Amino acid sequence: MIQKRAWSVTWLAIGVLTLTGINVIRFVQTIRQWDFLLSLQLSVHPLFLGITGLIWSIVGFPLVWGLWRGKHWATCYLWVCAVSYSSYYWLNRTLLTNNAT
Repeated sequence: MIQKRAWSVTWLAIGVLTLTGINVIRFVQTIRQWDFLLSLQLSVHPLFLGITGLIWSIVGFPLVWGLWRGKHWATCYLWVCAVSYSSYYWLNRTLLTNNAT
């Protein structure tokens, strides 16, 4: 018998899938545009952009699968990922980006 999942879980899985897709694109575009990114002389090396995109892609796909399939471990994994991604995002924004003043 197939259980219906709550709409909130469906939307949460779609949101996580969206963030995961953005990070896949970040990883692929970093590889494709490597020389261009180096020529920009950014405050962060393109390697950082590629590695973080790859890491969050690898982390995101199991989370989406676990949420979609209703796995019992997905809730705990979601909290760990949410806190980690939020911390990464704000540290990235505050420490690694140039402040245009």
